[in-house]
Amino acid sequence: MKKPLIFLTGCLLACLPGQAQELPDPHWVSDFENDEALYWNPIGEGVKLEVVDNPLADEVNASAKVLKMTLPKGESYPGAIITVDGLPVGDAEGHYRCGRVKIYRPQDGVSILKLQKGPDGAIREVSQTIRGGAWVDASFEFNFTAMGDEAAVGTYGEVFVIGKTEELVDEEVVMYIDDVRFTNEVPAVDDGLPPSTDELAVLDNFENGLVNFTGSLQPMEGASLQVVDNPKPDAVNGSRKVLEVKRPEGKPAWVGFWGQLNATAAPKCDMDKYRYARFKVLQDVTCDSASFKVEVQGGKFLEKKSPITKVNEWEEIIFDMEAAEGTYPVVAIMPDYAENQPAHSVYVDDIMFSKELNADIPGTGIDLLQTAGTMRTLATGTGVEVLFRTKVSAPVGLSVYDTNGKLLATHTMQATPGDNRAVFDLYAEGILLLKLTMGTQSLVSKCYR
Repeated sequence: MKKPLIFLTGCLLACLPGQAQELPDPHWVSDFENDEALYWNPIGEGVKLEVVDNPLADEVNASAKVLKMTLPKGESYPGAIITVDGLPVGDAEGHYRCGRVKIYRPQDGVSILKLQKGPDGAIREVSQTIRGGAWVDASFEFNFTAMGDEAAVGTYGEVFVIGKTEELVDEEVVMYIDDVRFTNEVPAVDDGLPPSTDELAVLDNFENGLVNFTGSLQPMEGASLQVVDNPKPDAVNGSRKVLEVKRPEGKPAWVGFWGQLNATAAPKCDMDKYRYARFKVLQDVTCDSASFKVEVQGGKFLEKKSPITKVNEWEEIIFDMEAAEGTYPVVAIMPDYAENQPAHSVYVDDIMFSKELNADIPGTGIDLLQTAGTMRTLATGTGVEVLFRTKVSAPVGLSVYDTNGKLLATHTMQATPGDNRAVFDLYAEGILLLKLTMGTQSLVSKCYR
């Protein structure tokens, strides 16, 4: 059985005099291929645990055995707990930064990985929003030092997997977990975002239909949050997907959301590198300003407000964060900072940090309207519109391909300094790839029909 074997190996290594101990990575807690449910205990009245055949094998989890958790109706924070042998956790040398658990939930919801019996009795937990209907290999990052919680770095004696955090009064929930382990390998996030540069970092543009910068997006003052289709594409924001913030009626000004940045997103909030925070907003009611806040939970923070001038149009809001210093692991956005607004939806997109106010990329012939490494495309009816900006007059070639590489249309034009626009009449559906070529430089953008 894996757990006793790992414990014995650790003891043998510890007994070798003068032998430097190398942290095994990953450290397996349970893979359930043997009868490891013996080591787990239920949390919550009526919770039932059993090792079963994997009923939902897929490419994320094709293993034979998994732990089935039957979670009763009306029970909050039910799950399973296991005792571990001095598990070192935290963002410091000689400790594991991430807990990894494969989770299957029937519906979207929040699950938690929790540690107990830590330094001075410490209890710490990390939540993740898990998408339902398929196995998810969830990563729970314990960034104690980055969060100003250095005292939590150390060894822990218990690990919880809390299956669900919402109360369901009418039905029980059956979910599955597998491959519980700790590691320093942060999983790659296929977010489709352009690579960060010294000039610009894109925190999220939601184009893959997901929130990518945090594992658990937290609403404030009763807001509800969802990635949706862009309700009003225009020249300022022609992207396909945006974040909808549904605001309840009569709430305080700070309705919005916050999130602890994951390992992929955290370096983008380096205020020694970037001076400006920015995002795009669309709303249908008048509002004086929007607010952007960077912070360390329980510690330093900087909140700035900027005016909103447009209604029923997309507008980019820019915040001067010059007074901020260092990297902040938490971001909060209040997209319509006003008291007692009516119930309505506000849309947010293209959350970015930039070095300069205009976010241009120096040294290139093509300066982008939206983000580094992309151009903006907009599908309307049978037309596909391409928007780009250049610094000089030059011939530009535009080509449209399908995902199999078949050339569907071409167009050449003489670009002029500033904003440029080209329109294709196309009847193709699905994902289209638009390639813009200027001299030896080229850019490729996706368009969804």
